[in-house]
Amino acid sequence: MKNRPTITVVIGHFVLDYTGQIPAMMYPILLVSLGLTYTQVGVAAGIYMAGSGIAQPILGYVGDRIGPRYLLPLGLVIHGVAIGLLARVENFPSLLVFLALAALGSGMFHPLAAGIVSRSAQRRKGMAMGSFFIGGNAGFALSPIVSAVALKAMGLDYALLLIAPAVLTAAIYLLITRGSGRTAEAQARATAPAATVPRDPRLLRGVVALVLVMLLRGLAFGGLIVFIPLLYRGTGLSAASSGLALSLFLGGVALATFVGGVLADRFGKKPVVVIGLALAVPFVLLVTAQPGSFLTLATTFAAGFAIGSSQTPTVMAVQEYMPRLIGAASGLALGFTFGSNAAGQALTGVLGDSLGLGPAISWLAVAPALGVIAALFLPGRLRLPARRRPA
Repeated sequence: MKNRPTITVVIGHFVLDYTGQIPAMMYPILLVSLGLTYTQVGVAAGIYMAGSGIAQPILGYVGDRIGPRYLLPLGLVIHGVAIGLLARVENFPSLLVFLALAALGSGMFHPLAAGIVSRSAQRRKGMAMGSFFIGGNAGFALSPIVSAVALKAMGLDYALLLIAPAVLTAAIYLLITRGSGRTAEAQARATAPAATVPRDPRLLRGVVALVLVMLLRGLAFGGLIVFIPLLYRGTGLSAASSGLALSLFLGGVALATFVGGVLADRFGKKPVVVIGLALAVPFVLLVTAQPGSFLTLATTFAAGFAIGSSQTPTVMAVQEYMPRLIGAASGLALGFTFGSNAAGQALTGVLGDSLGLGPAISWLAVAPALGVIAALFLPGRLRLPARRRPA
């Protein structure tokens, strides 16, 4: 990961995910200014996540075919502009339109960026992918606490300022990859395993279990990132307090994506996934105990860490199953994650309107509990076919 394009990709991931967390901090304001319900907030957040989830495997496959040089920076720009223009929405339909455009940009960036980082790592792939994810999740974690202060001082116009870093990072990527063409991608495919998927009878069982793990983990993560700020504001706490809680949760996720990758390199992917999901169950239940207290903030960080620890190993597993289509594999893994995030947000919104926000968030603990059962069916290391030797 010592080459400039890869470092720029990690920076771009930070910028994109920092910007991508802004809507969650804007929802409490838009809830009042646009007269939204919790269900509408859940649907709006779900549009962003689901749209990105649908786009990622498709655009990842396209990137495998034509290379990421232009698609990746284009995704950064589309996402940054769409999020910035949320400052100008006047009704619920226009909110959905801009979130759908942002989803397209996110879906364009994520699988291509993950593919670049994966191909750059000859050894310690878990550490490399963990570094990629910690870049994005650090942006996720920093965004709420900074945005809480900025939105209070500047209002929704703060979002407009975030267009600039997206455009700048995209321009830097284009500059440093000038003349590179598709050489790196072609070389990577030439030395990839000859088969599209590993020849292992446990593959089907592994794919089904992996899909369930990603879906169930995403349900919990998606609901928590949107409704933790609303829970805090609904109990009368300040925007700064809600931003701190969300930043702690996402900080736990950010740290865990790197640690989970390193542990997966050392101990294998399956034990990291099983233990992480098991630990998530009690911590998610404690998130709503006493919002704002030291103990609850600590358990909120722990919940993020437990949920995030399985993210890097699951993406690594999908890439292992599809070694010649790294971009598409990354898109499938991240797409399932984003899609289940959307479902979790919509479901939590509906439950919040009917049961109250606290009980709705507590119900999210069921998802990682079921995820533990699914993870027990993951195979260990698959038997990969022999690699081609370069001529």
